Amino acid sequence: MGPIVLVNPDQFLKSLSLEEEPLVVGVVEKQGIIRRREIYVYVTSVKGLFFITKSSGEIDCKRAAKIRGEKLILPSALASKLKEIKE
Repeated sequence: MGPIVLVNPDQFLKSLSLEEEPLVVGVVEKQGIIRRREIYVYVTSVKGLFFITKSSGEIDCKRAAKIRGEKLILPSALASKLKEIKE
């Protein structure tokens, strides 16, 4: 596994343009105790780098083949950094 890069949704879409046939894995997570909301987390691999982003809504990855994941399992340090990304 290569380096993991946390990016905002716009940069994530830009990274997809670097591949001829991009593959995106998307997972919907529930966050919040009182006010539950859905957060969309996306992962792709480009030239040995893994790009991860999150969004409060679905991202339109038109050209990409999409796989819907049930759960994304990340190391705790990476998961905490992902929470810092603005949606």
